[in-house]
Amino acid sequence: MKADLARLTRRVEDLVRGGGNANRLVVETDAGFVVLRGARGADTVQMEAQGGRHLPADRRLDAEQVRLLTDAGLRQASAAQCFRGRFPVTDADAPERVARLALHLLSAVYRSLPDEPLRLDHEAGDRPTLDDTRLVEAMTHLSRARDAQARNRVYMALCRAHLVLPLADDAAEDDPAPREIERLADLPVTAVFTDWDTLDAFAPRGLPTVVLQGFDIFPLLDAHRVASVQINPRGRVGGELYRNEIQTITDGIKRIRGVH
Repeated sequence: MKADLARLTRRVEDLVRGGGNANRLVVETDAGFVVLRGARGADTVQMEAQGGRHLPADRRLDAEQVRLLTDAGLRQASAAQCFRGRFPVTDADAPERVARLALHLLSAVYRSLPDEPLRLDHEAGDRPTLDDTRLVEAMTHLSRARDAQARNRVYMALCRAHLVLPLADDAAEDDPAPREIERLADLPVTAVFTDWDTLDAFAPRGLPTVVLQGFDIFPLLDAHRVASVQINPRGRVGGELYRNEIQTITDGIKRIRGVH
């Protein structure tokens, strides 16, 4: 426990003393996980504790476990999400307090055994700023209008937007293979995200990703024969495009680019 605390405290310090604007630390045992997020120079860190759909079907939280999480200052935005809270790290002892809390939650809430190995996965770096304003406006308008003009407006907004594409674990640098999140008609279903927070809610422990403009993403999806692409799955604003729509958008991109 003492060694784990010292090791974890150093990693919490790293979240705000180095790296970039999107540093992540996954603290995990076989019983559960806690994710800590910070940015270089920040005065707080965000803590996410496993919950909602991120729990195994046979390992739901009881009322006492939920009480322990809420008493610690963590809340769920919805029943499907993790518990989240934000904690200051402005004084010298703060990183250790955050580390102690993470270990306490793993022990008291997720009931990790004292001798259970603690796994730390630290990732540091920068994320580009994403502006999904026009795309969200187009998707919101489509939900009301539901006509061809509104749908074409969404297609164009998707092409122009910079989107986060989750990648397969074995994706090569020169072939950013989309990540399969489920299957439909024996073909892969993939996803794109218009903002980082929705991606983090979907996959708290992180996924390999690449940020590309939609003009480059749709030909890639078409080449990999995906059955559909979900936009912001389980997010505040989203939708799903099926294979025929992906092919239609790709054909339009080819015409714009003069590719035959």
